[in-house]
Amino acid sequence: MQPMNRMGDRARGCGCILLWLAAPLAWGGAGGASGVHGSVVLSPSCAGAQVDGAECQTPFADVVLQLSTLEGRLVSSGRSSVLGLYDLAAPAGRYRLQVIVPMKIVRCPRTEVEVIDGQSTPVAVRCDSGMR
Repeated sequence: MQPMNRMGDRARGCGCILLWLAAPLAWGGAGGASGVHGSVVLSPSCAGAQVDGAECQTPFADVVLQLSTLEGRLVSSGRSSVLGLYDLAAPAGRYRLQVIVPMKIVRCPRTEVEVIDGQSTPVAVRCDSGMR
């Protein structure tokens, strides 16, 4: 067996950190409980003309997310993390996910989602920053 070089050791260490950060998404959030989990991003987040292939988005941190029945009854709510991640618990059913934005110029789509008993449904939300 050949020893790893320093760059290989660093790359492997970074992979572990990324896996740790992504774990709530990969394994469905709160330990197998049913609900909705995912990320919220704000785009575009770069001023000026966008360059093809450039990621011009940023995590939308500390915004309120609400999960309501299709009739409008609030079932669950929470805040996104610094990385824009969220995890909301809810029983099986059909829901509407909404991001409550603090600025009128920002637009986030309302998303209908189906939650299956014992599973956490992944939903990525992309909000329009209004920046052009």
